[in-house]
Amino acid sequence: MKSKYTALLVSTKSEPFETVKIVLEGLSVAPFQARNRQEVELGLRRIPPPHLVVTVPEFADGHWWDVLELGACCSEKVNVIVVSPVVDVELYMEVMSRGGFDFMADGFTVPELVHVLRGALDDATRSRQASKRAGSAIQNEPTGQLAL
Repeated sequence: MKSKYTALLVSTKSEPFETVKIVLEGLSVAPFQARNRQEVELGLRRIPPPHLVVTVPEFADGHWWDVLELGACCSEKVNVIVVSPVVDVELYMEVMSRGGFDFMADGFTVPELVHVLRGALDDATRSRQASKRAGSAIQNEPTGQLAL
């Protein structure tokens, strides 16, 4: 059965995200990997785009903020989670202030990971459904505008 949810994992190595991948699959989310900026761009151009992006702070030719900017240009809501190898409060604050969904330091527990991933998935799904309802309401209105 094909999953209706997808996640993009951004890292030059697969090791940091083995647990993330297993948890995503347990949540019926199909993960796929990007190792560089071009692969991130291709992954985010998918129709529909992935619901989630889990990224390391730096990868081959990019940074987490590149992923955030590319995700913001998608046709539907994409939540970005940054996973750092160390606890970094300044990085956490910057990720959150720029619109990241969450920040995690490596060493998280599986229950913590499940909580964050499920929250990000639920948020993206609700946002996408709300956008579709709003678009449908506008299309069904004879004037093409919502009644106030």
